[in-house]
Amino acid sequence: MIEVVINRLPNSKLSPNARVHWRTRHKAGSEDMEEIIPIVWVAKEGVKGLPYKKAHISIEWVASDKRKRDTDNLLSASKYFIDSLRHGGVILDDDAENVTYSLSYRVSKEEGPRTVIRITPV
Repeated sequence: MIEVVINRLPNSKLSPNARVHWRTRHKAGSEDMEEIIPIVWVAKEGVKGLPYKKAHISIEWVASDKRKRDTDNLLSASKYFIDSLRHGGVILDDDAENVTYSLSYRVSKEEGPRTVIRITPV
């Protein structure tokens, strides 16, 4: 299993409900990938058998405020996080045949906002 911890929630500009120009959305996604790929490289260091052909990805979003969020919007906004797993060499492909997901959301003021992604080979 590989665990990737990102010390924030997904960028709100990447939410399907965000009304932003496509260039703004693309720039936000590119910045996410530039930030996340080095984190993925460190997380996968020393792990054998990569990239995983089939994997289960568990995503846990931890918010520090009580604002309501939809997990489907959080998943959509996390697209570039998941793409970073592919570009970082953790998973072979992120298509529906090779990847399954489990999603959770909780509030914790002590931990602060973060996204925890756990990748387990299947």
